[in-house]
Amino acid sequence: MPTLVAMAVAHDFRNRTGAAHFMALDSFFEHLGLIAACVFATRLADAKYPAGNGRATR
Repeated sequence: MPTLVAMAVAHDFRNRTGAAHFMALDSFFEHLGLIAACVFATRLADAKYPAGNGRATR
């Protein structure tokens, strides 16, 4: 959660114009994508798989 707050504060694309606006917006979405990937990897690692589906057991 602190990462989301820091992203909203650090990437101030709302108050910029021109190329600086798009650079800050691009950086914002890049970090948002990294957070989404971490959440997805965590959810996938915690998933329960039925026996015999070809995945290694833990």
